[in-house]
Amino acid sequence: MIKSVTAFVERHYARADLSLKDAADHLDLSPNYFGMTFKRETGVSFNQFLTQYRMEKAKALLAHPFVKVYEVGEAVGFEDYAYFSKTFKKHTGFSPSEYRKCTAAEAGEPVRNRTSFR
Repeated sequence: MIKSVTAFVERHYARADLSLKDAADHLDLSPNYFGMTFKRETGVSFNQFLTQYRMEKAKALLAHPFVKVYEVGEAVGFEDYAYFSKTFKKHTGFSPSEYRKCTAAEAGEPVRNRTSFR
């Protein structure tokens, strides 16, 4: 089940309306049963898993200096930039802009000259 859910999330994480019900429907399970089973098998709720997955994708996109921060949020399924920024900071300890600056500094490159993903 987890492999199937992970593949489903990989294909659909950018949809802002992606929900536990969508994942349950994909597996032909009730949302309640899916949610309980997913948490029992992974230790996190589906929504926590989805958010964590989105944050990892956002970190990779933020390594690219030509992608605007609000575009990163949209690309990983957030319609509201403020909510994306708040969620990102909660998960990483940095705002998206701060994270971008830190990763550029760690790479020893100025942000404006970075041209590739990590």
